[in-house]
Amino acid sequence: QIDDWLYDQGIPHEREPHYPGSKFRADFRVNDILIEYFGLTGDKDYDDKTIRKQAICNAEGIRLVSIFPKDIVSIKGLEKKLGFLKENQGDL
Repeated sequence: QIDDWLYDQGIPHEREPHYPGSKFRADFRVNDILIEYFGLTGDKDYDDKTIRKQAICNAEGIRLVSIFPKDIVSIKGLEKKLGFLKENQGDL
């Protein structure tokens, strides 16, 4: 759904880029912004990994857009999270 939205908006993106200095992968990168769908929220091991990914981004000064299941219930939710990419596409 996220990949389709980015494609439909004509936003160039990379799939499954690495987080710096780790084996972790994000779902997408748009320039220097990582996008991650945290679909298994509520599972302790998964939540621990989510926290580690967010900490990497904070330490490295990387913008991370965290998307959760509630955010993709409708296209409006996805637009709310990612709409800035469309609005700033000329700046990306």
